[in-house]
Amino acid sequence: MVQVLKKTESLDVLTTGHQLAEKFAKTAVDRDRNGSSRPTHEIEQLRQSADNQ
Repeated sequence: MVQVLKKTESLDVLTTGHQLAEKFAKTAVDRDRNGSSRPTHEIEQLRQSADNQ
């Protein structure tokens, strides 16, 4: 099934994605340095952002 989004919804999704990417980038080096194999906090933030769309 193909889901069609309104233009404003598409922009909201992209904006949220960019914001999360910037946020995750700030802590990526620390996560890698600490050897965390699964970024559970970031995964949860992605899930929450999808629920809010």
